[in-house]
Amino acid sequence: MDIYPITTLSTITTGALAARAIDIPDDVIYVSGFSFNSSDVDYILIKIDLTLGDTVWTKRYNTSNNGDDVGTKCALDGSNIIYQVGNTKPTGPTGDNDFLIVKYNALNGDTIWTRRYDTQVDTSELDYCFDDCTVDAGGNIYVTGTCRYGTTSNMLTIKYTPTGDTAWVRQYGVANVGETSYGCAVTPSGELYVVGMAGAGGNNDVLAVKYNAVTRDTIWSVRYDDPGNRFEAAQGCVVDNAGDLYISGTIQNVSNNYDILAIKYHTGTGVAEGPGSPAREPSSLLTSNPNPFTGKTEIRFSRNMPVNYLPVRLGIFDVSGRMIKTFALDPSPATNQIFIWNGMDDRGLPVPSGVYFCALETTAGCFTRVLVKSK
Repeated sequence: MDIYPITTLSTITTGALAARAIDIPDDVIYVSGFSFNSSDVDYILIKIDLTLGDTVWTKRYNTSNNGDDVGTKCALDGSNIIYQVGNTKPTGPTGDNDFLIVKYNALNGDTIWTRRYDTQVDTSELDYCFDDCTVDAGGNIYVTGTCRYGTTSNMLTIKYTPTGDTAWVRQYGVANVGETSYGCAVTPSGELYVVGMAGAGGNNDVLAVKYNAVTRDTIWSVRYDDPGNRFEAAQGCVVDNAGDLYISGTIQNVSNNYDILAIKYHTGTGVAEGPGSPAREPSSLLTSNPNPFTGKTEIRFSRNMPVNYLPVRLGIFDVSGRMIKTFALDPSPATNQIFIWNGMDDRGLPVPSGVYFCALETTAGCFTRVLVKSK
C-alpha cells in the first residue's frame, strides 16, 4: 500500500488538535475534531485540498458559554453542506453535557445554524455525545449518540430537517440492559440503521437497530453475541446499493486481546450472513410447527430460556422487513408461551404465500425463525 502524505496539522493558533473523523468527497478532505486552547476546548473543522495538500479553510466553533465543545464526526450532503456533531459541556465542575450539531457552508466554512439538545436529565461528563451522523437524499440529517440515566444508558437518535427543525427524536433501550450508539447509516429507500452495543460489565454484544426514517418506527433490532460470551461492540456501519448493512467493530478474543469484527446483515430481516451467534436462530428455544404451513402454525418458545433472556416483543416480518403481525407476551421467563399464527396480519387480512420471519426480541438477544406459508 502506498502512503501519500498530504499535510500535517499539529497546532491551530494555540493548543493542540485532535482529529476524530474524516470525510473525503472528490478532491477535498474534511477533518473533524477538537482543539485545546488556554481555557477550553472548541470544535474544529478543516477542509484540505487533496491535490495540493493545502488547507482551504479552518473553522472553530465555540459555544457562547465558553464550555468544552468536542467534535466527533462530520457528514456532507449533495449541495455543498457539511454537518459536524459532538457535544458541549458548560465550564466549571457542575453541569451536564448537551448534544451539539453545527451546519456549515462547505464552500467557505460559514456557520448556517447550530442546534443543542438536552434530555433534561443530569448526567456525568461525556455521557451526552453525538457519535455519528448521516444525510439522506432530501438533505435531512440524522444524528445518533448515547444518553445515560444513572447506571444505565439508551441510544438516542434525532432527525433534523435541512432548516434545523426537529423532525423526530427516538430513544432505544431495554430496561436494565444499557445501550450505546456509535454509528448510523441511511439507505436511499428511507431506512435508517443505528449500531452500537448492548449490555454491561464486559459482557457486551453488538446491537443494530433498523428504523423507518420517516416515521421513526422500529422495524427490527438484533444483537450479535460471540459463542465465548465475551465483549463485542459495533463502532461504525455502511450500507450498500441493495440496502444491506455492514458493521465494523471490536471483539474480545480468547487471550483477552481485541480483534476487528465485521458483520453483514440482510436489509429486510436482520439475519446475519455467514457464521453467526448461536443465539440468532436456536433450534430449541424458538420453534414452529408445522413449517411450512397452509392454514396455521404453532409458534412456541421454551421456559428453558436463560433467566436474563426476558421476552420483549414477538412479531412476524415479511421479506422487506415490515412487521405484519404482533403478539402479546407474558414477560415471565419461566413460562412456556404458545402462539397460533393463522397467516393473517394485524388488520385481519390474509398474507400472501411465501417466506416470513418470526422474530423474538429479548433483553439479551433476538431469536429468528424462518416461516414458509404455502398455497
